Amino acid sequence: VAALDHPNVVAVYDTGEIGPEEGAGRFAVGTPWLAMQLAPGGSLFTSPPRGWDDVEAVLLALLAALAHAHAHGVLHLDLKPDNVLRGERGAPLLADFGLATLRGERVRAAGTPLYVAPEVLRPRTGPTGPWTDLYALGWMAWTLAGGVHPWADWPVEEVLRAHLGAARPLPGQPEAPSGFLAWVARLVALHPRDRFANAAEAARHLRGLGRPISGAAPRAPITSATWSTVGFDDEPAGEGPADTGRPIEGATVDALVPWTTLERGADWSGIHGVGLGLFPWRTVPLVARTEERDALWSELAAVVAGERRAVALVGPEGSGRSRLASWVATRAEEAGVARAVHVPADAIGGLREAVAGASRAVVVVDDVSHDGAIAWSDALRAPADHLPPTLLLLTAREAVDGARTLVLGELSPDRIRALTCEVLGLAPELATRVVEGAEGLPGRVIELMSDLVRRDVLERGATGYRLTSGVPLEPARADSAWEGRLRELLGELGPSAARAVHVLAAASEPLSHAEWASMAGSVEPVARALVRRGWIDTRDDRYERVAPGLRGALAATDPQGWEAAHELHAERSPPGSARRAAHLLACGRRAEGASELLLASRASADRPREALALAARWRELAEL
Repeated sequence: VAALDHPNVVAVYDTGEIGPEEGAGRFAVGTPWLAMQLAPGGSLFTSPPRGWDDVEAVLLALLAALAHAHAHGVLHLDLKPDNVLRGERGAPLLADFGLATLRGERVRAAGTPLYVAPEVLRPRTGPTGPWTDLYALGWMAWTLAGGVHPWADWPVEEVLRAHLGAARPLPGQPEAPSGFLAWVARLVALHPRDRFANAAEAARHLRGLGRPISGAAPRAPITSATWSTVGFDDEPAGEGPADTGRPIEGATVDALVPWTTLERGADWSGIHGVGLGLFPWRTVPLVARTEERDALWSELAAVVAGERRAVALVGPEGSGRSRLASWVATRAEEAGVARAVHVPADAIGGLREAVAGASRAVVVVDDVSHDGAIAWSDALRAPADHLPPTLLLLTAREAVDGARTLVLGELSPDRIRALTCEVLGLAPELATRVVEGAEGLPGRVIELMSDLVRRDVLERGATGYRLTSGVPLEPARADSAWEGRLRELLGELGPSAARAVHVLAAASEPLSHAEWASMAGSVEPVARALVRRGWIDTRDDRYERVAPGLRGALAATDPQGWEAAHELHAERSPPGSARRAAHLLACGRRAEGASELLLASRASADRPREALALAARWRELAEL
C-alpha cells in the first residue's frame, strides 16, 4: 500500500517499532506502529453521501482510487462503506487494506459477506482481478444510493448462496438516473466476463448516466450494519457456476485523458521528516521529463486509435529509462486504455504470448541490446491478426532501427535539487552534496538515498534529513548497493533461499508459481519478500520484471549459483531456441550456446530481423 499515491487512498506516512523511549510503559518495546493520514470525518457508514450528486462524486472518487491501486497490482478485496473514510474536507479515502493482495497472488477466502465476490467464495467461478473489487463497489453503490443493502437482513449462509446465484433482482429505483440499475447490475454480474473490465470503464459509464429520475424514491440513511470481515472455511452449499473467464483487458476506454490528470498524489501537507521506514516500498514520483512524457503519451494515443508503435528510451545508466517506461505502462492501465506487460529482454519471440487476451497493450522490455531491440521491433510488425494495438517500449543504450528514439539527457541541477529536497526531503546542505555527486542522473540520487536508508545514517533535522554526525557521504556503486540488499534478504530468509532467488532472476520469461516451485522447492517466503521489496511484479500467477540490479548482484556474489540456475533453465528450454542459447552462454557453455544460436537463427527464417540478430551474435562468438 505504501507504493500507492492517490488523493482518494489513505496515505501511509511511515512505519517502525516502538523503542524504549517511546514506550514509556504504555507499549511493549518492539511493537510495530503505522502512521497514516488523519480522517476526522468518519466513514461512509457513519457519514453517507446526501443526494445523487454526492453519491456520484463518491463513486467516481473510489473508482479513481481503485484504478490507481489496480494499475499498481493491488487488489483491495474488502470494499464496503466502513472501509471508506472521510478526509479533512469530506473527500472519500479508500482505507483498510487488511485483505489486500497483489494481482496474481493466491486470494484467501475472506471478506465481508454482503460484499464478497463469487470468485472469492468459489474460485472456479472465475479468476480474481480488478473486476473482483468492482463487484463489491456495485453492492456498495446500491447501498449508498438506496440506503440499505437488499440482503442486509438475511442470514449469512443465504447471503453467500445469493452471491453465487444467477437471479438477483435489485429492488426498486432509488434517487438515481434511469441507467443506474443497469450499471449496478453489470458491476455485480455473476461471471467476471460480464462485468466492467476495469475501474476506468465503470467510471466512464457512470458519468454518462445523466440526472436522477424525477419522483424516484428518496435516499434513506444507511441503517443496516455491514457486518465484519470474516474468513470462509468452507464453500457455500450448491453447485455454483463454472469458470467462464475474465473480461477482455485494456479494451474498454477509447478516450485517452491528459496524463497530467493522473498525477495528483496523496495529501502530505504539513508532513515532514517521516517516511524512511517505507522508503524501499515507495514509488518515487517522476521529476521533470515533461517533454518526454508528452511524446510518449502521444504514442499511446496512436495505439488507442488502433496503431502499433515502438519507442526506444535511450540514455546512460541512471537516467531514468526504466522508471519512465514503467510510468507510461502503469498510467495506461490506470486510464483503462491498455494492459501493462513487462517482458525480459531475452524472451524474443514471446510478444504474442505476452499480450494474449488484451485488446491493447503497453509492453516494456528493459535493458535490451541493440540486436535484441531490432528483433523486438521486428516482432511488432507481425500480421495484424497476431497482435493487438501495442506500444512497445525498449530501454536501450543506443538508438534502435524501426523505433522512435527518445534520448534522456542529464537533468539540470535545479531539477535534481527538487528531487532531493521536495520529494526525498533532504536538508539543503545534504541535498547540495547529493546534487554534486548525481551528475544530472536521477537514478544515482535514488540509489544513494536507498544506500543511506539501508545504512541507517539519516536523522531528522529542522530543514529535512541530514547525515548522522561523523558519517561520511559515500556514494555507493549501484552494484554494491544491490549486493548489500541481497545480503539483507538472504539474512532474513536464510541461505537456503538463494537457490529460489537465482532461479527466478535467471529466468528469460515470466515464471508461474508452479514452474518456479518445481525448479526451486518451497518459494512462498521468497516470493513474498521479493514482492514486498518491489524487486519483482506478479500478474496472473506469474512472476515478471525482476529488477536488473538483483541479477547483477547475484552474478557478482555467487557466480556458481548463478551459473547453476542458468544450467537448470537451459535443460528446460526447447532445443534450438534463442532462450536455450542464452542460458547456455550465461553458464559458460559457449560452444553449445553458439550451436544453439545457429539453430535458432535458421528456425527464425520467417522473421528476418530476428534471424539476422541471432546470426550476428553467432558470428561474434565464432570470432572469439
